[in-house]
Parts: sequence; C-alpha cells; structure tokens
Amino acid sequence: MYNFSFKKSYEDVYKAHQDITRLFNTKDVRFAVDGDTVIVRQETLPLVEVTGKVSKLNLTHEVGKRMMFRVRCYVAKRNSKTQDYEPITDTIAQSSWFHAKAENGGFKVKNMSVISEGPVMVNRPPRPFPLNSVVFEGELEVTDTDKFTIALKRGIGKKGTFGFGLMTVDE
Repeated sequence: MYNFSFKKSYEDVYKAHQDITRLFNTKDVRFAVDGDTVIVRQETLPLVEVTGKVSKLNLTHEVGKRMMFRVRCYVAKRNSKTQDYEPITDTIAQSSWFHAKAENGGFKVKNMSVISEGPVMVNRPPRPFPLNSVVFEGELEVTDTDKFTIALKRGIGKKGTFGFGLMTVDE
C-alpha cells in the first residue's frame, strides 16, 4: 500500500475524483485534498509518473500505540423512510458518529477537534449534489491491529471516491 502526495489545488471534488481515477485507472481509490496537497492511498503505482512524494504506508501498528490523526468525513445518517442520507450537523452528534466509526475501525479517540465545514458541492453531471464535510483531528490509540489496518486501507465512512474518509496518521 502506497501513499502518494503531490501539489495541486482543486476547487471541485468531482474534478479531483476524475483526475485521480484516470491516473490510477480505477474508480476504487481513496484520496484527500488538504489545501493545495492531494494525498492518494492506493495499492498500485499510478499509470504515469507523478511529481511528488511516494511512500510505503506502515500497516503494522501495535495495540496501545498512540498517534495523531486527521480525516475529512461525509457525516450523515440514513433516513429509514426514504433511504436517503441526511447530514448530521450537530457537533455532539458528529463526534458520536466518529467515535462509533473509531470503535469499528480498531481505535479509540483520546482527544479530538471537530471542524464542521458544511456542504461541499460535487459537480457531477447531470445534477450536482452537496455532501456534508466534517474534519476530525486529534490523537488516537490503536485497540485492534487488524481492524485498524482495514480502516487505514478503506477509509472511514462513505463517499471515499469524492475525497472523504482517508485518514492520515503521524507516528
């Protein structure tokens, strides 16, 4: 599993999605846009040379290991009547949502900031749509190495193809 990071500014997450899926020739790719830096996590190398930084992702983390994390998530819940996803806008509910994802992802949150960014427009034809964007950052502790590895590979939550869910960690 590789981490690729390169400099490029995107105003439109759908444009970023299109460029990155072409670069790796797959729609199943996790990426994050953080300012003018794009981070892509993928098991294969890109089809063309990318100017930037390539590193192997460390997937071996022992139980009890603490590290800093950052992740932008699409935070929503499914409406049982309509089956549509509805944004979670309350900060306490957003925090609870993430704590549940953390437990399923093999880690617990030691401390965390919640930054609600509001809706991010995905300009996909024929009809653009908004996704509720929330950034979680803080310190985590690994509780289950296998689940944590899966969370690092697959990401947290839904809409990963639009730049949500890729968790970065500083060891």
